[in-house]
Amino acid sequence: MKILLTGATSFTGLWFARELAGAGHQVVATVRSESYEGVRAERFKALKKVTSMEPHVSFGSKSFLEILESGKFELMCHHAAEMKDYRSLDFDHMAATASNTNNLSRVLDVFQRGGGQGVVLTGSVFEANEGLGDPGAFNPYGLSKTMTYEIFRYFCEQRKLKLGKFVIANPFGPYEEERFTHYLVKTWASAQTPHVKVPEYLRDNAHVSLLSRCYRKFVESLPSQGRILTKLNPSGYVCKQGEFAQKYAKEFSKRAGRDLQVILDRQSDFSEPMRRYNSDSAVEYVGGWEESKAWDECFEYYREKLR
Repeated sequence: MKILLTGATSFTGLWFARELAGAGHQVVATVRSESYEGVRAERFKALKKVTSMEPHVSFGSKSFLEILESGKFELMCHHAAEMKDYRSLDFDHMAATASNTNNLSRVLDVFQRGGGQGVVLTGSVFEANEGLGDPGAFNPYGLSKTMTYEIFRYFCEQRKLKLGKFVIANPFGPYEEERFTHYLVKTWASAQTPHVKVPEYLRDNAHVSLLSRCYRKFVESLPSQGRILTKLNPSGYVCKQGEFAQKYAKEFSKRAGRDLQVILDRQSDFSEPMRRYNSDSAVEYVGGWEESKAWDECFEYYREKLR
């Protein structure tokens, strides 16, 4: 299929693009820039090898509409979302929602007129009405994702255009930002022991390679769906963050040939919901996924840092 993908320079975006392209799909990626730094620059370089790039294009813009009109895409995968300072309580959920859904009615009309069969929208376990455990949006970012989906849902249902929602929890693996697992490796590399400040939170961490397999299968299944709305909530390791950190240390210790430890602090920050996780087993959904190979890939990416 010919697929238009937004948000492809993100951590999961790169993996989704590679997985789709590797399965033989023609992926056109719209990106906002041609100049990136750090790990995003690494991802941009890798992305150019597997997609046709359309730089300086934001969702809903004039140039985006022109690409849609001339491209004749079968699917549109909207993975991009405003995320700057996404954990902050000052995150502007209204501006983010407006950006995520910019000119949506026009976008869908042009897409559908060109033969578009369906839209895949990336959701988040941080949203309201998503995931198991404690209810409600985590924060204003989660609220923006909730509102984004409801707007997409309304306009897709109006047009009887298929909409698939792919809900992401906490992905980890090669090319990720400097978040939790990156912090673990960085601390071990400096010959120190990392602290887990919120070990009691029950979360859902998933190998990005597993999520990308789920994403491809979900995308490929959308055109044949008999209903307008479909959703997948792929789940990985559902456990407390302290337990996940210990598992990560154990897997890296085996591959590094040395004992890597973590320190579980006594948690004092309970500002987020205690429990939030997805409901659909990712391993069962895709079948044939090799967990050990995923850990190998993760370790190889960080090997130089640990020497």
